[in-house]
Amino acid sequence: MKRTILAVSVLLASMNTGCGIDVPVDPASFFAFVNNATGRLDNVFQDAVADPFGVDPYPVLIGGDSARTFYATNLTDTSINFSGRSNDIVIPGFTGPSNVYRFTQNPRNRELLRPLVGGGSFFGQATDGRYIGFIAFEDLQAFDLTIRVTDLFGGEDRVIFEDGASRSLIPAKLFISNGRIAYQLVETVSDRHVLRVDDLSGVEPSVEISAERIGAFALSSDLLAYIADTSSEVVSLELRDLGTGITTTLDPALRSNSIFNAELFIANNRIVWSEQDGPGVSRVTAYDLVNDSTTVLADGVIGHLVGATDTHFVTEEQYTRDNGVNRIRIRRYDEDARMRVLADFRADGLAGQTRVLGDRAAWVNPDRKVVLAPLDGRDRAIFRPF
Repeated sequence: MKRTILAVSVLLASMNTGCGIDVPVDPASFFAFVNNATGRLDNVFQDAVADPFGVDPYPVLIGGDSARTFYATNLTDTSINFSGRSNDIVIPGFTGPSNVYRFTQNPRNRELLRPLVGGGSFFGQATDGRYIGFIAFEDLQAFDLTIRVTDLFGGEDRVIFEDGASRSLIPAKLFISNGRIAYQLVETVSDRHVLRVDDLSGVEPSVEISAERIGAFALSSDLLAYIADTSSEVVSLELRDLGTGITTTLDPALRSNSIFNAELFIANNRIVWSEQDGPGVSRVTAYDLVNDSTTVLADGVIGHLVGATDTHFVTEEQYTRDNGVNRIRIRRYDEDARMRVLADFRADGLAGQTRVLGDRAAWVNPDRKVVLAPLDGRDRAIFRPF
């Protein structure tokens, strides 16, 4: 070791002399040693924060696309495992902390992006790959909530919204896309709903949309789609272009129960939504952004809509067998409404969470692994969260 240090010292001291030096040690070997040591230290750190309390947490899917999958693990989850047929359950730790990871398939790599985020992963967390937003409990007894956002590539946590006397956060979904965050509020006095979009860079002004009730909503790049119940008690599907400020009504008269039961997603070139036909059965419709046309994709769809692309949509059904075991069935539909079952498994813990990330369906299986299934039928990727 002394010989290695001496050789490197001589090399550094002689860099400006312009002479040739025969060094008895290969510097590549030395720097390989340093890199390996650094890598081992990084692995030790990741292992130390992955599961410090030994709860073996389920991953929670929070975003992604065709190339990347983002997920979080809540380090204070409580698992209750039953013997026999009964389903295992998980009580999420609402206050966190959570670890945030990124998985890429080509090359295959799992990376801890942000350790110990101060919020529960199962309760309102979303990311676009740069920013991560999460709902945090400031006071559990008073149920005071805030929305905090962190730049995953540097920067302090900052508060985007906090409950106040005039407005409270509706603890539903968060959406983050292209540096914007969308969330839902309720006016304390009027009880009206407000859908708000903030530009996280601070360049664009915030956008607010008010209605008697606002149901499902989705944000993707410049597009904000939402289902609203106006004062005339008409439920409509609206599309707001945040770049131009233009709002277009895609469907002026959805079924009245859609304010509570509809699901809504934005694909590359179309908006896809579902309206409930009956218990556990829906009609799925798409609006083509290019051709300005609306098409019913399928009637009598079982389960609830969980995501869509320009060519497919995916549903998740939760059902109970005769023996009392709860299970999850995931179905994929193509443009001709042809259906294929992608998976069927026990609804243990936080299994399920099905969504569409880019061109893949993604879910968590009962073994606490993430499954990525390309919608065109290519080989799946399955990986452990940490």
